[in-house]
Amino acid sequence: MMTLLFFLAGVICLMVWPWLYLLHFRSEETQTLKQYVLLFGPAAMLLAGYIYDSSQQADVRSEACGTVVAYQRYMSSGNKNKRQPFERVEILVNHAKFTRHLRIDDELQKMPVDAKVCFKYYDRKLNPHMSDSILIDWTT
Repeated sequence: MMTLLFFLAGVICLMVWPWLYLLHFRSEETQTLKQYVLLFGPAAMLLAGYIYDSSQQADVRSEACGTVVAYQRYMSSGNKNKRQPFERVEILVNHAKFTRHLRIDDELQKMPVDAKVCFKYYDRKLNPHMSDSILIDWTT
């Protein structure tokens, strides 16, 4: 939502504000530097605010417990020569009627199938900049 607001405010500052300034407030004796600062200053401030706000996003870690159902191996999409294999673990979460598919790193030790485990993970619903939910660590 904040991205949409920054985008709309940026469009207003880059398109509407300069036209209003040029049509109504421009006078011949104004200095050129002052004129450009008044034209593009608000848009530059919005851009700086957006960059600052987007860099503040921290990855939210989640914890859950469940039963390991299966491990599945996939190939990444794209060019045939640049595809890389990766693995996902399917976990039936406790107190839920659904399974979670989490991308698992190659260095992380695999737990046996049908084992009850607790784990930490990055949920892609809580971290919208991530493309997959990623398993970080087994806690038990």
